[in-house]
Amino acid sequence: MTVLRSYADLTVKVGLNLQPGQRLLVIGPLANGGVSLEAAPLVREIAASAYAAGAPLVEALWGDESMLLARFASARPETLTEYPTWLPKALVEHVEGGHAILSIYANDPDLLKQQPPEQVGAMQQAVSFAVRPFRELI
Repeated sequence: MTVLRSYADLTVKVGLNLQPGQRLLVIGPLANGGVSLEAAPLVREIAASAYAAGAPLVEALWGDESMLLARFASARPETLTEYPTWLPKALVEHVEGGHAILSIYANDPDLLKQQPPEQVGAMQQAVSFAVRPFRELI
């Protein structure tokens, strides 16, 4: 058994206490779009472990840090407060359905250090406001 598989089994069986029939959604920092692509090997092991534990569906919301940097480099600053309307609704429905959510934060903490702080703050505030109902549930 690999180390990643051991972490995955521990996460699913102990950390989440995933029950048969529960779906699993793997997320990351929602401002970054989701879990870092670099965490894919761990997420895949978690998915395998969750299916073995009886999950009927495992999904991941992936975030791509390069896409986020492209947004800051090329998008108009006033659009940085835009956030998908479907995502907060989907998160709330998932939790209200009694399903499990796992957050994996493997993203670069310094990713946005070169970006204008007021723009980063505006984006983070928009995300926080959009996902408030989800955060209140968890």
